[in-house]
Amino acid sequence: MGDDNNTDKKVEAVSKGAVASYSVLGFLIITFIWVWIIAGLIAFLASIICFGFNGSVSDKFLGVLIVLLIGPFYWFYFIYNSNYCTRSQVEY
Repeated sequence: MGDDNNTDKKVEAVSKGAVASYSVLGFLIITFIWVWIIAGLIAFLASIICFGFNGSVSDKFLGVLIVLLIGPFYWFYFIYNSNYCTRSQVEY
């Protein structure tokens, strides 16, 4: 009977460790989701703001479409498309 009591304590300790590891994993997943959402919202705002800058209209609509479909991956389009969301030089 004494051995049975020790086994119960070991099982309880292992299950507490499992719960703790699930809590850390859950925290990481929730943090990733929040970062994804915030980065997507900022990307959406940036794509809308780019309508006020130079560049082709098709590039601008493609930027909005990319944000709506794949969210934060918009920033790759923003960085690597040199004709998108450009500022013209101000001439005096």
